[in-house]
Amino acid sequence: MKITNIKQITTETGDKGYTRNLANEVILKDDPLFAILGTMDELSSVLGVVYHHSHLEFIKTIQKTMQTINTGLAFNPDSQIKLPTSWESFSEKDVVFIEKEEQRLLDKKPIEAVFSLPGSEGTEAGAYFDWARTVCRRAEREMVHYVQVSGRTDLQVALKYINRLSDLLFIIAKNA
Repeated sequence: MKITNIKQITTETGDKGYTRNLANEVILKDDPLFAILGTMDELSSVLGVVYHHSHLEFIKTIQKTMQTINTGLAFNPDSQIKLPTSWESFSEKDVVFIEKEEQRLLDKKPIEAVFSLPGSEGTEAGAYFDWARTVCRRAEREMVHYVQVSGRTDLQVALKYINRLSDLLFIIAKNA
C-alpha cells in the first residue's frame, strides 16, 4: 500500500495525547509501553548509524529482531486479535545468536578488563557502539518497568535479548 494522502499518516488521535497499540486499543502516549517502544526505535536508529560506520551485516539482523520485539511489545496478549507470526517465531534462539556473536568476537580479540571513557578512548565506530550500548541499557530499564507495570509474563526472552545485546555492543565498542 502506498501512502498518498496525509490522512493515512495524520490520525489526529495524537493531538489529544493518545495513540493506538497493535490491538487497536487507544492508549495515552505517556504509557510505559510507548516509552519502551520509543527507546527501542531510537536504539534501532542508532544501530543504523552504527551499521554505516562498521558495515557489520549482523547489525541488520539485530534491527529486524528488534522490530519483532516491538511487535510483541505493542500487542496486547489479552486481546482477541491473534499475535503476528513474527512474534511467535521470536525465541531463545535469538538470544543464542547474540551469545554466539559475543563469544566469536571475544575468541577473535579478548578485551582488557579496564575502565575507559565511553566514546572517547577508541575509534569513531567504537564511539557509536558505546552510544548504542547506552541507549540499549535504557531500553532494558524501560522494558523492566513496563513488564512490572503491565504484569506481562511473555516478555522474558525479549528482556534477556536486550540484556545480551548491550553486552555485545560493549564488546564491539572495546574491539572497534
